[in-house]
Amino acid sequence: ERYQTEIVTGRKQHVAIAGSEEKRDADMVIVAMGFAGPEPDIINALGIKTTKSGLVQTMADGYRTSDASIFCAGDMRRGQSLVVWALKEGRDAAIECHQYLNDRANEIIRGSVKD
Repeated sequence: ERYQTEIVTGRKQHVAIAGSEEKRDADMVIVAMGFAGPEPDIINALGIKTTKSGLVQTMADGYRTSDASIFCAGDMRRGQSLVVWALKEGRDAAIECHQYLNDRANEIIRGSVKD
């Protein structure tokens, strides 16, 4: 689905363009966009926990969310901040995600995966 920016009730908002929907098969989707606040519909659909301020809640020791297979970094985790923080957190989250995927692959090889 494509979006356009419109002024709605005095604020900029992203509004879906009717008829722009597309479906594509994917094993993984990584969303990178300028911070306009976490999208509640996506967060609710994923069933992940949020903080009192509506940001995505992650584990105290990293970037995993309440769903161990979903990672979050940058503005969705910290709130609007400097781009250097987003870059650092993105790299750190990628390392953590890579380790998770490697561990998962090893579990599959050993036959110890519990779905």
